[in-house]
Amino acid sequence: MEIRGEFFNQNNYIVVNEFLSSLRKENKKKTTIYLHRTRLQFFFKDRKGEFTEITQDDIQKWLEKLQGDLKERTLQEFVAILRAFYKFCVLMKYVKKSPVMEKKKRAPEKAYWVLKKSLPNEINQTVVNEYLEGMKDSGRTEKRIKTHRSMLQRFFIACKKPYPSITANDIEQWIDKYRDKWSINYISGYYSVIRSFFSFCEEKDYIENMPIKKTRWVGVAEKYWEIQQPIVNHENWEVLNEYLLYLKDEGYSKKTIEDTRIMLQLFFRRRKERFSSITTEEIYLWIEETLKGIRKETSGTYVGFIRSFYRFCVWKGYMERSPVIYKSEWEKGGEKYWVLTKTLVNARNHEVINEFLLSMKVSHFSEGTIRKYCAFLGNFFYERKGDFDSLTSDCILTWLIQHQKEWKEGTVCNYLSMLNSFYYFCVNEEYMEKSPIKMRWFPRIPKSIPKFLEKGEVAKILLESESGEIRNRAIVEFLLATGCRVGEVHRLDKAHIDFENRTAIVTGKGKKIRTVHFTGKCSMILERYLATRKDNQPGLFVSKWGARLGISAIQKIVRRLGESAKISRPLYPHRFRHTFATDLLSKGANLSFIADELGHKDIKVTQIYANLPKQEILTMYRKYMG
Repeated sequence: MEIRGEFFNQNNYIVVNEFLSSLRKENKKKTTIYLHRTRLQFFFKDRKGEFTEITQDDIQKWLEKLQGDLKERTLQEFVAILRAFYKFCVLMKYVKKSPVMEKKKRAPEKAYWVLKKSLPNEINQTVVNEYLEGMKDSGRTEKRIKTHRSMLQRFFIACKKPYPSITANDIEQWIDKYRDKWSINYISGYYSVIRSFFSFCEEKDYIENMPIKKTRWVGVAEKYWEIQQPIVNHENWEVLNEYLLYLKDEGYSKKTIEDTRIMLQLFFRRRKERFSSITTEEIYLWIEETLKGIRKETSGTYVGFIRSFYRFCVWKGYMERSPVIYKSEWEKGGEKYWVLTKTLVNARNHEVINEFLLSMKVSHFSEGTIRKYCAFLGNFFYERKGDFDSLTSDCILTWLIQHQKEWKEGTVCNYLSMLNSFYYFCVNEEYMEKSPIKMRWFPRIPKSIPKFLEKGEVAKILLESESGEIRNRAIVEFLLATGCRVGEVHRLDKAHIDFENRTAIVTGKGKKIRTVHFTGKCSMILERYLATRKDNQPGLFVSKWGARLGISAIQKIVRRLGESAKISRPLYPHRFRHTFATDLLSKGANLSFIADELGHKDIKVTQIYANLPKQEILTMYRKYMG
């Protein structure tokens, strides 16, 4: 995180780096350190004078010059970072006093507990002010009092009745006007503030009965798991209650059930259509409108409530598929991932790169691979004004040398491979005669030995899996018996399994289909697992809600098994693949057979297993065969 390039004054360069190093020792975030680095580099780079000679007037004049070019917020950011730097210099006794102007303190607002606007009703004005002053006297914070002041001010300007005559219906009608505009949190906050005000009035004996209940949702205490608001569609009401009762029977906490109930009431309250006919688009548009203005994490929690309800409906057979998908999937539904996301300076470069990316998609490269190429080529050509075919070998080599110290050998190799693939495409399409990439630039990376599991480690994992869910044991057995990739296991359907011949049809990289084999033990465990299934889902491995297990979910299951079995290194599904191949090799299988089972198109890829030391193979053979 040191500054790049030297300053005009060497002492400034040294001290700024020392300051950045102190931030790193304080465990500041990388983004924070990066921001300090760029701002200080911008300020000090061309200064001849030392940091000790800079005065407050120098800083003020420098800021005045930038006022037309930079936003006020950015200028204040510069001042804050300079203030932090000079505070460090004072602490280290490099300077006696900081030249940076002190942060202006905002003068406290006088009588912030008094309404700023006159209410239509004088009685309301007097009592609201009394309530706010009571908050101040009880030690509530200024921020909290101001929030209550603005909310009550808005409510009583709209509601002109004297507060003793305000009814629950008046409050509901006023809230309903804004229900579609405000987030669930803001509405909940308004209920809380109004309830707090009327509780104060009740304590003072200004009113006999509260117009708003003391709890937001009211029902019989022992039936907190039942819906407590009118739901337009009666069938939705019945299924919601069935789901909430299921949560209670499963042992979920009262708070979890109440939070779930509140969210589902809000979502289904006015919907006339049956729950199963609601679309993904309708759900996410409602979420964006209703939950706007709240934190991303909170929004995700609320979406989770709706997702869990629909998983229950799928599990019960009320519908075939849940309309709630993960937001990332919904957002990229219409996205063309094979198209550059940012516009390049040179239009011709932009056009040809998009043509190359489209050719990758047509050739069935995976989405992840195409996205990596898209990001790299977009960054590489972003500010290049010249055409791609005018870029010489010397230009690319200079770029490579500039970044060689920052990147690992593997990264250099990946970037060169991407550029080489792009230029190979350009040569084939006759956009140019020869690629500027030289093969001698590729660093030699030593071939690593695959990290497989020892016989004792496999035994520990299998023993640990026996004490857990049958599904998790079936996953481990299948991975060990077939050597499949985690993505291949994720895509497997029950229909792809042939128990009679003990084979499975899997879809690998590039949508290549192959047949894999599994053992009798694996077949028995798979059949036992499928016998426990009551859902109608096609997926081979599903969650308790009946949804197909995702890649990350399988990885998590395997990782936790490794932790429980106390395996020394982190366990991930690909280690089972390495173990499968190594086991076959140690038992005398030839490389072409192993390549077929693993789905390797090129046998050279499989040869990494032949690089295992011969003594190690012999030791393993004796372990397995005796």
